[in-house]
Amino acid sequence: MNITVRIRRLRYARGFTRVSELLTVRVAGTFRLRLISYFGRKNYYLARKGEYLINPAAQQYIISQAEALGLRLDDYFDEYVERYDW
Repeated sequence: MNITVRIRRLRYARGFTRVSELLTVRVAGTFRLRLISYFGRKNYYLARKGEYLINPAAQQYIISQAEALGLRLDDYFDEYVERYDW
């Protein structure tokens, strides 16, 4: 019996305080509520501060919500780290 395990490295984001700071006051509440409904309240605040790693699918969601509210940036996240995807 031959079992092949594929382990790949993924690029996780850490923190998105820039996005939160750059959104206008008029849309910041909408952005926050949409992300809280996606992550849950606790994980939203942990992810925003960088204490919860944001996977690639969640990164795309955050970017799409920011862009839907009129924010376009070259980089939306505070930093990136590479981790193995088991």
